Amino acid sequence: MESKELYRHLLGISEPWTVEQVNLDMTREHVDVSVGHAKGVRFPCPECGQELAVYDHSAKRT
Repeated sequence: MESKELYRHLLGISEPWTVEQVNLDMTREHVDVSVGHAKGVRFPCPECGQELAVYDHSAKRT
């Protein structure tokens, strides 16, 4: 199993989200997992459920 697919399963990431990159640093005991989505994906509004385009994103976080 490819590492991206493994981390997708471990973290419970589902469509439309994907694991884009995994960086494993064994000396620091550190794993960076980058998650994203395809351009143009629409997400349901948490209030009304209507599918809408994304117009902004939060900053990268750790």
